[in-house]
Amino acid sequence: MSELWSIAAKIGLSALLAGAVGAEREWIGKWAGLRTHMLIAVGSALLTDLSVRIGEAFHGASAAWDPGRIAAQIVTGVGFICAGTIIQSRGAVHGLTTAAGLWVASAIGMAVGAEFYAHATVGAVALLVILAVLRPLEDALFGRRHGVLLELGEQDSIATLRALWDEALVEPELIEILPESGRQVRVRVTGAGGARDRLVAAAARRGIAAIKEG
Repeated sequence: MSELWSIAAKIGLSALLAGAVGAEREWIGKWAGLRTHMLIAVGSALLTDLSVRIGEAFHGASAAWDPGRIAAQIVTGVGFICAGTIIQSRGAVHGLTTAAGLWVASAIGMAVGAEFYAHATVGAVALLVILAVLRPLEDALFGRRHGVLLELGEQDSIATLRALWDEALVEPELIEILPESGRQVRVRVTGAGGARDRLVAAAARRGIAAIKEG
């Protein structure tokens, strides 16, 4: 029964720590949000715990077992997942911060699985500080966030919006469909290089009405 509670505690702690980071990503409109970060951390914690327990089971046996074997594969596997979150389009690269956050969420889960709880907690706090607390400083240095209200036509779809992001070389931080119309989309972009102006210009070329906000 103690083993069951130990596993449950590890799953709960890894999900809680990574969930806090995932909630921040979800709040600003990133595709890899709450559930993705929690799943990455929980899976990493379970595999790390399994690796340690297999090593303990083989202790003293003729067959040698390296407890770091599964952990090494976690790093490789999560690397592939992170690569899938990075989008390259027309010379612009998007999703690097989200990919790095997933990688750290995996490290948090591994720390919990190996019972390095202090490392996991400090790592999660550091990740939240980097992603959320430092955001105002980043805005001051590199440009604040701007809103654009898009009026979509009947023929426009999600694919139209994706093509619009690619053409304008922007990665929206928030995408909100206004319920009263169903065709109006509020987009929040950031950057000192005229990201909002590029988005408005790209929308005009596609015949989509765009209004600057804030």
